[in-house]
Amino acid sequence: MRAPRFVALATAVAGALIATLVAVPAADAAPAAPDWAGLRAQPAYYLSLGDSLAFGYSDANYAKFQSDGDPADFHGYTEDLSAAWGVPAVNLSCPGETTTSMITTPCSLPAAPAPQLTEAVGYLSSHHLAFRRGIITVSIGSDDVLPIARQCVTDLRCPALQPALKTLRGNLATILGSLRRAAPFATIVVLAPYNPYGFADPISNLLAIQLDLSIAAVSVLHLDRVADGFSPNNISLAAQHCSLIYFGCSQYGPFASDIHPTQAGYAVLAQAFEKAVR
Repeated sequence: MRAPRFVALATAVAGALIATLVAVPAADAAPAAPDWAGLRAQPAYYLSLGDSLAFGYSDANYAKFQSDGDPADFHGYTEDLSAAWGVPAVNLSCPGETTTSMITTPCSLPAAPAPQLTEAVGYLSSHHLAFRRGIITVSIGSDDVLPIARQCVTDLRCPALQPALKTLRGNLATILGSLRRAAPFATIVVLAPYNPYGFADPISNLLAIQLDLSIAAVSVLHLDRVADGFSPNNISLAAQHCSLIYFGCSQYGPFASDIHPTQAGYAVLAQAFEKAVR
């Protein structure tokens, strides 16, 4: 019984730590990124960057897309936020993106001519958005550690984890620094992601927490905001797991192995971003 209690306590403590980092008033601390009055209601632009979460991917959404070819089938938090903020989203995200590929490798689906970070900086520059009020959301880092997740759950020493997190922190610093130089007056919000395996294997929260704290720490050091996706999905709404995430829930049949959010889960992530902007 000691191990489950330890995991539950560690999860709760980590949630409090992430919430503390999320609560840092980044825009107030950085004159270069002021908290403009009315920003939430009337941003000049909204740029969504990152991985499959920013893209709105799920296996169910992909199945719809295969049947009808409609890109609107990929509906995620980006679309929810675009509607809430009343501004069309420019979405440059790439499913499967890591912090390394975001800097170095063009996306293959959807096809892009340059790495995502290059595309983002180019968009901000070519549209003369440097000194306009806007919002940039970033979801990146999960795919840096997913390849070693199984190894880490079976061996909590997980020797590959710390090198992966070190690389992630360095890359994220490059990404956020480049975005800030290109958009000095933007509000940049970075997602601390949920743990899709937390319901099926609570001990995996110990590993997810390290990922989230790395992401949050780099974001706060750059005076950017953090959207807390972990606390609602893995703590406060954990009992509703099967309404928010496909993984481990037999009701979803062939999609039960999908680690992505349901539409309700994407709405929870959108709420996390909205809270960070407010």
